[in-house]
Amino acid sequence: MAIKEDADEMDCLSAFNLFDGNNNRMIDDEEMSRIYDSEMMPEYRADVEFDFLDQDRDGLVTLEEFISGMYRVTKGASDEILSYLTDDLMT
Repeated sequence: MAIKEDADEMDCLSAFNLFDGNNNRMIDDEEMSRIYDSEMMPEYRADVEFDFLDQDRDGLVTLEEFISGMYRVTKGASDEILSYLTDDLMT
């Protein structure tokens, strides 16, 4: 079990580093948008997912917040994500 958790954390670290364009160990909304733009995904998705990950609402996603967010996504927090998407589309 510990090996799988270590692998999951390494996957999260790799993904985090992809988003962290300036290597300051934090992701801001512009870095998130840059990745979504390069993948031709809608801008609103970047905004919604950034808000989901930014737990303390300081405008930055730390590695800890990123890992926590990925854990919530993979461990069945789909209702929470759906709520974020629905709230965003309604406003």
